[in-house]
This record gives sequence, structure tokens and C-alpha cells, in this order.
Amino acid sequence: MTSNAKRKYEELKDTGQLNDTVDQDKPFLYDPASPLYSFSFVDQLVQQYCPRNSAETQLQKMDLECCPRAYEDDFLREPVGNEQFCANDKECEGMKINCPEPFILREFMLPSQRAKSDETCSKRRLCLMCTRLMIAKQYFHYESVHQTVPESIYCSEYFNVCETPGEYSIKDCIVNGENGHSGLVLPVVLHTRSAYEFKIVDGVKTYSQEHYSDNTDKNDHDSVFLRKGAILIGRESIAHSD
Repeated sequence: MTSNAKRKYEELKDTGQLNDTVDQDKPFLYDPASPLYSFSFVDQLVQQYCPRNSAETQLQKMDLECCPRAYEDDFLREPVGNEQFCANDKECEGMKINCPEPFILREFMLPSQRAKSDETCSKRRLCLMCTRLMIAKQYFHYESVHQTVPESIYCSEYFNVCETPGEYSIKDCIVNGENGHSGLVLPVVLHTRSAYEFKIVDGVKTYSQEHYSDNTDKNDHDSVFLRKGAILIGRESIAHSD
């Protein structure tokens, strides 16, 4: 006989509701009409500590923000005024571009974050290049482990516009593969150091996305990542010819 059953048995015996002729060694039968505890209270308590698999308890999907090419172009320069440097400081990807004067980029903000830029933020963010690199690293990590990633996990908080004149080419982006969710829902530009060119614009150091296709006839439509080898070979041949 369980402890709860014994307690119920003793309570019934004390109140005179139990026949004295009943054999005490006989197993006590639970009566659903007279529960031993408050079902609703215990059920609520259990639900607080047990995982729920219903659709109501699944995490909400993230609302991704759209970042057009022209918007991102403004973040490929050094900071001016009160703008902050990339959180990676000297390890910033802007310092690793092959050019005469590599520099640290300004921090990158999503449109919603930029709208609140007047508010003081003590924690600096990564620049656009470092953000792209971080997204790519996380994405390729999920792709390499060949495991299904929960749909609540995201590599990026934003996505880029593709296959529109003046915007990016899908060939220059990373997209979710056919092996299930890998952290990306929509395309994001793949960071490739050879895709940028150094320029001075109004006295401000700037990188242009020169080698990322903008879906116009003047641009090569091959992936910038695949063109990288050809660029390096071309430079080497020029150097040897000199």
C-alpha cells in the first residue's frame, strides 16, 4: 500500500466512513471521485518544470531586418564625429584588406538600431565586414556538423536583397542548403576580402564593394569568391612582367 493510499485509509477510518470489517492488508483501491490531491495545482506545478512540445510553447521566429546594398555601403568607411570603431579594434577585417592604407571600420547597426543611435551605447558592435565573417563562420560550422539545427537558432539578424538591379547577386551570398536549417533563413553576403577596393571619399577612408556584382551588365556575374583566384593570378603575372 502506498503512503498516499495509507493516509487516505487512515482518514476514512478516523471519520468512521470505513467499515471495520475491511481487511487492512487488502490493497487500497483509488477512487477517482475522491482524489487524494488537487489535480489542477499539481498539473500547473509539473508544467513549470517539464518541457512542453506543443506549438504554443515553441520559441517565436526572429523578425529579420532587410539591409539594402546602399544602406550597407555607408558602413564601409572609417567613423566620423561621434561614431564608434569596430569592437574588434586592430583585429577588424578592415585592417586585413590588401590596400595602401587599411583602417578600422565604423561599427555596424541594423536599421532599427540606427534609429536609436542617439541613445548612448557603452557596448561597441562589430563592423559590417566582421559581422559578415562571424555569420559565415557560424553558418559553415552548422553545415559541417551535418546535424539539424533547431529553427530557433539564427546566424544572422538581417538579410540582403538579391537579384535586383543595384543590389547583390545571389552568387555572392550564402544561403541555406538542402540539408535542413543551418541558421540562415534568407541570403546574406559572404565576406571576401578581395571584393573591396580602397578609396578616399570627401577625405574619409572608404571601402567600395567593387567586385560584388550589382546585377548590371557592366559587372561580371560570376561569384566574387570564385573570381578571387583569377585576381591573384593576374596580380602575380603583372608583378613578374615588371
